[in-house]
Amino acid sequence: MEFETSNQKLIPRFMAMAQFNVITDDVTANGIWMTGSHNDITQRQQAEVALQESEARYRQLVDNLNAGFVIHAPDTSILLCNSTACELLGVSMDQMLGKTALDPSWHFVREDGTIMPIDEYPVNRVLSTKIPIKNYVLGINRGSGSLVWVLVNAFPEFDANGQLKQAVITFIDISDRKQAEEEIKQTRNFLQALLDRLPVAVFVKDAQPQNFGVFQFWNKTSERLFGISAAQALGKTDYDFFPTAQAKFLQEKDREVFVKGSAEDIIEELIDSQTLSKRWLHTVKVPIYDQQQQPHYVLGFSEDITDRKQAEAELQEMSEVLENAVSGISKLDTQGRYLYVNKAYADPTGYQPEEMIGMSWERTVHPDELEKMIAAYEYMVETGRVEVETTGIRKDGSIFYKQLVMIATYNEQHQLLGHYCFMKDISDRKQKELALQQAMAAAEAANLAKSIFLANMSHELRTPLNVILGFAQVMAHDPALTPSQQEDLQTIRRSGDHLLSLINDVLDLSKIESGHCTIEENSFDLIALLHSLQNMFAERASSKRIDLCFQMAPEVPQFIIADAQKLRQVLLNLLSNAIKFTHSGSITLQVSNKTASTKTAPTTRPILQFVVADTGVGIAAEEFDTIFDAFVQAQAGKQSAGGTGLGLTISRKLLKLMGGEISVSSTQGKGSTFTFTLPVSPTSAINITPEQSDRFPIGLAPGQPHHRILVVDDAAENRLLLVKLLKLLDFEVLEATNGQEAVQVWQQWQPDLIWMDIRMPVLDGYEATKQIRAMTGGQNSIIIALTAQASQSDRSLALAAGCNDYISKPFQEQTIFLKMAEYLGLQYRYAEPSTLPEAEVCCCSSEDEPLDGFNPTLMATLPKAWLAQLEDAAVSGDDVAIADLAAQLAPEFAQLATRLTEFAHQYQFEQILNLIHNNFTT
Repeated sequence: MEFETSNQKLIPRFMAMAQFNVITDDVTANGIWMTGSHNDITQRQQAEVALQESEARYRQLVDNLNAGFVIHAPDTSILLCNSTACELLGVSMDQMLGKTALDPSWHFVREDGTIMPIDEYPVNRVLSTKIPIKNYVLGINRGSGSLVWVLVNAFPEFDANGQLKQAVITFIDISDRKQAEEEIKQTRNFLQALLDRLPVAVFVKDAQPQNFGVFQFWNKTSERLFGISAAQALGKTDYDFFPTAQAKFLQEKDREVFVKGSAEDIIEELIDSQTLSKRWLHTVKVPIYDQQQQPHYVLGFSEDITDRKQAEAELQEMSEVLENAVSGISKLDTQGRYLYVNKAYADPTGYQPEEMIGMSWERTVHPDELEKMIAAYEYMVETGRVEVETTGIRKDGSIFYKQLVMIATYNEQHQLLGHYCFMKDISDRKQKELALQQAMAAAEAANLAKSIFLANMSHELRTPLNVILGFAQVMAHDPALTPSQQEDLQTIRRSGDHLLSLINDVLDLSKIESGHCTIEENSFDLIALLHSLQNMFAERASSKRIDLCFQMAPEVPQFIIADAQKLRQVLLNLLSNAIKFTHSGSITLQVSNKTASTKTAPTTRPILQFVVADTGVGIAAEEFDTIFDAFVQAQAGKQSAGGTGLGLTISRKLLKLMGGEISVSSTQGKGSTFTFTLPVSPTSAINITPEQSDRFPIGLAPGQPHHRILVVDDAAENRLLLVKLLKLLDFEVLEATNGQEAVQVWQQWQPDLIWMDIRMPVLDGYEATKQIRAMTGGQNSIIIALTAQASQSDRSLALAAGCNDYISKPFQEQTIFLKMAEYLGLQYRYAEPSTLPEAEVCCCSSEDEPLDGFNPTLMATLPKAWLAQLEDAAVSGDDVAIADLAAQLAPEFAQLATRLTEFAHQYQFEQILNLIHNNFTT
């Protein structure tokens, strides 16, 4: 056993008994022996007492520290802490001792306000790295929710063996300092934001000798103005950014402010901006002194006055320009008095500029124009600007013409200050305009005369043509006519139709050029239109042994909306030319949908492409540029004779009206290809009006009511033609020679339908129609204008006068009967249809066979004089002479005579020339 005791008999001593043993050697156990040892531990006890006293003093010292003090064991448990630490941490001593730094009630934050991870806690960093931490700032988020900022120092302690013994952490409360720093930071940020938003550059330079000229502050405007960022500028001098001479000048100005002891106002200085090139600045530099009144800083303010300098330069330049301007410029006050007048403004008036100062503008305007100018001035006051042309009056009383632009000027309250007036002398232009107006009036008069002439010529030509073609149609129905007589009638009709075509070409071109030609779109069957064209040209192609083929691609819509009449006219022109200039081979019309092969929107209108290709004589390349000009024909056209040279011109203009285009390609001697496009709109068959039969009726169908027809025309032959035609179907017909007679006959007879001529003596057709319509029952009669006046305006006038419809002369007999059927509800009997086969949509036939009965040996006997006359007639296009020459041939040349006659009737003069050159020349 061990124990401690004290012996105080002599000198107080502390004894230590190490152990004792009880030994029994006697088997009888009659005695016990004890042995022991002791040590003197007085010194040790004294040392312990001294240590306790030292620790007490150490704790008292630690508790009295004005800083938190914590000692952590290597496992982070707290061995010692003082009251200040408890207070700063917001916990009690009992809560602290024995706890580790991992206690969740301790919540630290970084300086940026984010939560600090545990491994960043100072004690953990010291224990893990064994490296001291000095002046580390962190926030303590105490359990009460308050935040305390502390400055931490931490260091490790080691034992004699170099082993980590503990970590000592001290920290002081710096919350007040942090708050002061935050306030300073906010103030600094506020001042920085304020200075950054100033429209002038603000900079601060160090003025101490060792750092003179070093930039200490640089706001955002400085960055924009000089093209140098704050990061680049701070710590640098002018020499780092500007040319040496300029930097030297700038620093000299910095030193001058301290020499003067007051601000330096630099009105203008030119600097080189790295981003804005050269800039003009207005700079103020202010000296800043320290407490010892020694130079400390240079505060600078720089305003960019480049725009102002430019404005001043422009103003100076403008002043010079105003004085020397070609255009007149003046400034007037609110009373209309001149404040400024340049020379160009004064010269047209005859005054000197100085004479006009203070003068009212009214003295420079013709009295007749004052009312207009006052209105213009009021408009300027209301809107700020006005342009007007007026007549001016000079100092000597003579007049001139001027164009004025007046611009109002206002103050900041938008009150009128006056106005600027810019004047241009337009006397020359006005005189030219007057001359042009006179020329235009003359041109309009000429154009009107041309229109009247064309209308009169059309009327005068159509009137006899109406009789010729009409009676040819009537006579053709006479069964007693011989085939030769029928052929003669066909010749008359062909010649008349050819003449009518020429007249129509001239009128069509006139209408297009005058802008009176309009598009009349309607729904129609494209295949039916192609059928009719092919049937029309099939006989002519067959007679020349030419293959005629019409092809329509599957993607082409059958039923379309377009101007069918104009499309038909274009195709007629192209196909007629192809037939005319093709002597062998083929003619092909191809129709395709140009938009079908391209990616277009579903709503895009289809664009049809028509290609008319032939193997004819072709067109020379040098004629491509003029082939579509009016009255211009290619060389082959000139040689063929006949025609006006207007067909292609009209075709191109009509296509342009319809939104299409036409082009040509050709190789002379091999043929031509005309291609045109036409935008259309698809439709359905339900919208198509069935075509009326073109067969000639032979009588009224059974059960038809009796109808009275009045024919009104001042030309007896015209009345006779129509009366004969109508009586073929047993209509009851009366005649009237002018409009007045027509009114009288209507009053007495009340006809069901009136064929009304327009241009008549005594009373014209317009007035007669109006009078009939005005009478009781006059609205019930059908009145159809039948006139040689063929313009659209004539049609409009007729309809406006009260006519139900309008037909131009010469007319087709079928048209007369179809119109009567339309308005009177008539039904006709027709002769049995012809057994001739109808042309297919694509029909290609004919062979190059020799003329029937052609005998080269026999033909060689023809007189050369006769052949020469035949050639001359073909070259001149004289179909009558050719027919006479054919009639002179002997009976053995009957086949040749027949063929020559056919060629003449069909105006195929080139075919005759080819026949001569290929067979009768050596």
